[in-house]
Amino acid sequence: MLVPASDEGLLRAWYWLGFGQQQAHAVRPLPDETPVAPPKVAVRRARRTDLPALARLELELPRQHSLAPTFSASPVPSYEECLAGWEEDFDDPAYTTFVAEFEGIVIGSSIGCALELSSSHPPLTRPGDLRR
Repeated sequence: MLVPASDEGLLRAWYWLGFGQQQAHAVRPLPDETPVAPPKVAVRRARRTDLPALARLELELPRQHSLAPTFSASPVPSYEECLAGWEEDFDDPAYTTFVAEFEGIVIGSSIGCALELSSSHPPLTRPGDLRR
């Protein structure tokens, strides 16, 4: 949930519930000229040689969530568990993995699949013809 910083009462209630601030969003006008050239990030299909990097990246979110202010009780998987999962699922033709690379280093990933296979889209959020 996002809470506007201008509403002090809502902020107090949000903090009172123990959620605290985890993110800050801001809006500002863009400068007329880009002050610095944007970094050259390449996006490509993942290769088997990327699996160690993908396994390391998979550890970062659970590690971060185990720290303040989230303190997630979910266990952080091991690198070996993540790597085994990537190796097991990598060749599944129903899913396509893409990586983002900066200066030859994999810095991010995204997985694509058919909407009906996505756990991010439960049946109620799917278009009518996919709600079967």
